[in-house]
Amino acid sequence: MECAVQRTLGATEECPGETCPFWEGAGCFLERRLGSELKQHEFAVWLVAMRRYLESARLVDRAIA
Repeated sequence: MECAVQRTLGATEECPGETCPFWEGAGCFLERRLGSELKQHEFAVWLVAMRRYLESARLVDRAIA
């Protein structure tokens, strides 16, 4: 399955699934809740940056624990 945010930006990236901070339950929270708003390029760029930030913060938390 492709990452919906990356697809909006014209990139192909495999969805990280449960390791993604935007994953909820059985799927992508962003794709399910935002729908057409997710297709806005500037918003998608911001979401990619936020995902990277949250992923790195999660790694730091694990390293500290």
